[in-house]
Amino acid sequence: MDSGLKRIRKQAFSNGFILGAVLLIADILILYALAYSKSVSLIFFSYLLVVFIIPLTAAIILIRHLRKKIGGYWNLRQATSGIFIIFISAYLISSAGSFLFIQYMKPDIMADAKRNSVNVFGNFFEKIDADPDEADKLIESVETQFDSMSKSSAGSVFSNLLSSIIILFVAALIFGAIFKREEPVLLNSNTPES
Repeated sequence: MDSGLKRIRKQAFSNGFILGAVLLIADILILYALAYSKSVSLIFFSYLLVVFIIPLTAAIILIRHLRKKIGGYWNLRQATSGIFIIFISAYLISSAGSFLFIQYMKPDIMADAKRNSVNVFGNFFEKIDADPDEADKLIESVETQFDSMSKSSAGSVFSNLLSSIIILFVAALIFGAIFKREEPVLLNSNTPES
């Protein structure tokens, strides 16, 4: 393995650690928003912000930082490798941290989030005079999602690891194609042009 790829991987892991910490904080914030917010719009916008906008922005910033740190140029293989290491290490740190937070630090947060979400969505559907059958189906769907999340264990996190690795690799490949920057080929003035 060349030293450039080794340097990329080492720096990518530290950037992945930072992204994992950001994702962990985002997961905790969304749990608190779900558990204590009384507004559907606040839950929706905090979910949008914390689940999509902040992680995507942090990932882009860290990817660009990695590329700059190694000299500003990398090919598709280097970009994909570095970005994949960022994503997989962030996933592992975020998943392990969320599991530990939910299981040991704040075990009642999932029950609070489920109870509050059902109440908030139930009140929302009543206010807009939604069809009671449709509202019940949506509330049942929310309850089912919370039940499946609260039953997660260390084993279930690692059983989902294979599919997560595939998804993360595809995402890294897409981001690698977007963020690759090949070193320009300079024309030597001493060589005759054909």
